[in-house]
Amino acid sequence: RIPRRKGESRCDFVERLQSTLRQPVQANERAVKVHAVVGIVAAHPHHGPADDVLRAAVTAVHAARQRGASRATFSTGMHAAATSRAILEVALQEAVLADEMEVHYQPIFQLADQKLVGFEALLRWNHPTEGRISPGVFIPVAEETRQISRLGKWVLHMAAAQVAQWHRAHPLLGGLTVNVNVSAEQLDEANLVDVFTGIVENAGTTP
Repeated sequence: RIPRRKGESRCDFVERLQSTLRQPVQANERAVKVHAVVGIVAAHPHHGPADDVLRAAVTAVHAARQRGASRATFSTGMHAAATSRAILEVALQEAVLADEMEVHYQPIFQLADQKLVGFEALLRWNHPTEGRISPGVFIPVAEETRQISRLGKWVLHMAAAQVAQWHRAHPLLGGLTVNVNVSAEQLDEANLVDVFTGIVENAGTTP
C-alpha cells in the first residue's frame, strides 16, 4: 500500500507511485521491472457506485495507452470516445460480410516517361450510417483487436483476383503489379508467407 501524503497533488502522487513501481523486484532469482499506466478519476460527490468509478479509471488507462502516455485523468469526453470505439469494434467485425469494405487502386507511374507500372491497393470502409470511415480511424482498431489479419488477407485476395483479371484482359500489361500493405501485426504470424503465396496462386497470378 502506498498512501497519498498530506497536501500531495494527484500528479505528484502518481509520479511517486510509478517511480516506486519502476524499482526492480526479484522473481525466481531474476530482476523484473514493472511499468504501470495509471488512470486517474477525481473524487466527486455525484459519483455513482464504485464499479462506475473503476470503469472510468480503466477508460482513462486505455486513453493513456493510446497516446503513449504513462497516465491520464478521466473526462466525460473519454467515455464518449470509448463508447464510440466499442461500437466501431463491433461494426468492424461484420463490415466484410456486410459488403461495406472496398479496395481502391491508386495508380503508380514511372516518373521518367509517365508509364503506368502498377497500383497500390487501399482499403476503404463505407459505413451504412457513418459514411466513409478513415483508415486512420479503423486500421488502429483492427490492429489492436487482432482483426487486421483477417482484413489483410481479404485485401490481398481481392487485389490478387483483380490483377489476374487485368492480366487476362490486357496481356500486353503482363508486368503490371499491385502493391498491398501489410500490418506489422501480421508479421508476427508464422505462416504469413505460405498464406499469402496460396492466395496469390489461387487467384491465377504470380507473387
